[in-house]
Amino acid sequence: MEARSAEDKNILTFYNGKEEHISITYAEFCEYVFGCARFLQNRGLSRGDSVATISHNHWHTLVQYYACWLLGLVVVPINLEARDERIAGMLDKAKVELAFIHIEYRKRFRNITKHNDQFKHIEWIVCDGEIKHFIRSEGEVWVDDKKHPEAFAMLAFNEDQSGSSKGVLLTHRNLLESAQAFSKSIPIGADTTLACTHAFHHIDGIMGSLVVPFYSGGTALLTEHNDLHTFAADIRKEGTHIVSTTPELLEYMDSEYEEEKYPELSSLQQLICNGETLSPAMIKDFEEQFGIAVICGYSSWETTGYVCLLPADLTKSERQKWLTGYEQSSIGGAVSPNEMSVHNGNGQPLGENEQGEIVVRGRNIMRGYYHAHRRNVHTFQNGWYRTGKRGFYINGEQGRSFYFISDEVQNGA
Repeated sequence: MEARSAEDKNILTFYNGKEEHISITYAEFCEYVFGCARFLQNRGLSRGDSVATISHNHWHTLVQYYACWLLGLVVVPINLEARDERIAGMLDKAKVELAFIHIEYRKRFRNITKHNDQFKHIEWIVCDGEIKHFIRSEGEVWVDDKKHPEAFAMLAFNEDQSGSSKGVLLTHRNLLESAQAFSKSIPIGADTTLACTHAFHHIDGIMGSLVVPFYSGGTALLTEHNDLHTFAADIRKEGTHIVSTTPELLEYMDSEYEEEKYPELSSLQQLICNGETLSPAMIKDFEEQFGIAVICGYSSWETTGYVCLLPADLTKSERQKWLTGYEQSSIGGAVSPNEMSVHNGNGQPLGENEQGEIVVRGRNIMRGYYHAHRRNVHTFQNGWYRTGKRGFYINGEQGRSFYFISDEVQNGA
């Protein structure tokens, strides 16, 4: 409905890394999504079936995600950085019925699947830059009126500390609750342009490029390849306000540019980043050199993106206190509607400055791990999700608690 009420407004601008870009309005995007939904229905797919996406960041993938969600299909994002045997395991465990694959990766996936009989049923849709290959313009889109927010929207696989694969199940409610929490915490509105440097196989890439900008009615800036200098130019051209990025990009920007070569990024107000590995000294140096506020938080697949963030309403001195005034940078406090706490090994809450395991609960916490009963029993304790992160909190003014990650919990799930 948002697409029809603001049909002339750009929903995204896509740069392909070749100094070419395409802008798409809400109305155009809606038309493409329904066209892709017709295509999928024509393939006989129905609610609950799994569809894999195999691509680097591209606006076509956005269309494919939303078409799947419209029909109640489960999206399985494939991490192209994973080893071939891991990818084969993802496709097998998820029982994928159809896969959208960018032509660049077709040869690799032929090698992955050619000796595996269990993949013979998968229909491979090769995407070579022409959206017409997975769009149908005629026919009705049949959408089940009995939509359930608790229905599964995504099944994503990642690895734990031991290297074993975990399938994270996320619902439509998880995605919407996370988008709402993020949009209110930053905040993000209809006049905001948000860019994201994460790949689509990462939850922050999906939320930052797909869900949050569209939920808030804003505009997404999407780049196919995140070259530092090209990306800075794209941000400047589009007047981007907020970038969701990786610690590596902050560190690279901080070390790459000499003072006289700093890019002009006057529109950029905030950089949102998972603060688990960022050093206070690096953040302080970055903010002093670029004049851009860094907002740290904690994000994972299991929490559908950011479960906590440094409050955006802090003054500069308050923000610097929590980012650079301690041995670690604070990841902020729980974003509504989440709750956070620190528990001991028996699941009992600890007090201020006491070290324990950081736990969270809320409506954007995953449903559970896929076909992993023992892991789920261990991971959820008394209604709390155990993050596997050791940390503590310090109480600030206005009754807010600020959390810090200090280590991994030993012998975690």
